[in-house]
Amino acid sequence: MIKYSILNFFLIFSTLVCEAQIALPAGTNIEMYNSASEGDFYIDNDSNFYIGLSNGGLKIIPKEDSESLPTGTPTIPFENPVIWLSSTSVPVTSSSYETIKSFTLKGDILQDKNAVRITCWRRRQGGNMQINFRYGGQSFFTSGSLGNNSARMEFIIFSNGNANSQRAYMDDANTGGNGQRTGTLSINSAVDQTVEIRARRASGSGTAGFIDFCSSEALIYE
Repeated sequence: MIKYSILNFFLIFSTLVCEAQIALPAGTNIEMYNSASEGDFYIDNDSNFYIGLSNGGLKIIPKEDSESLPTGTPTIPFENPVIWLSSTSVPVTSSSYETIKSFTLKGDILQDKNAVRITCWRRRQGGNMQINFRYGGQSFFTSGSLGNNSARMEFIIFSNGNANSQRAYMDDANTGGNGQRTGTLSINSAVDQTVEIRARRASGSGTAGFIDFCSSEALIYE
């Protein structure tokens, strides 16, 4: 099963407070039930908990993931897939590559089948910038000169079949081919490694722009 199901956790998390369970009539056919309200909690005669889906159906909440409060409201452990977040705005001023954002990727995340998604927001000020993306002290790739306007940049690192092989992709939402890159590395991902987003001023003078908010989430398949 996918460990981080965004839909399920969002529905559970957003309705966790002050929601009471709705008792299902005896003999309810869970698979055929289509009258649930999205986000509401339900309970059957066997004390199984369910959450209402947008299509009116029900999804069971595993008993090991729930417990009843005195009020009868189930508490669901929420596992946050975000493993790093940086909201500090960093200017890109040098014509040489400098590390703008970095974080330590723990050795138990990528393994042989998992991935990490990194999302950053950039904005231009007085010139264009280029990005160099690194993992474990080595470069996956270097972008071309990025577009003139503000944009979202997304990076994906995933295991390429084993813990010692990785591939990464980059996509800049405001740039064509210059902002789309891929590359491979052979790094031991079983130990902690540093992920670096490096940048340089490719044109203009002074401050080319800023790398603002960045975050990373683990995409783990079990």
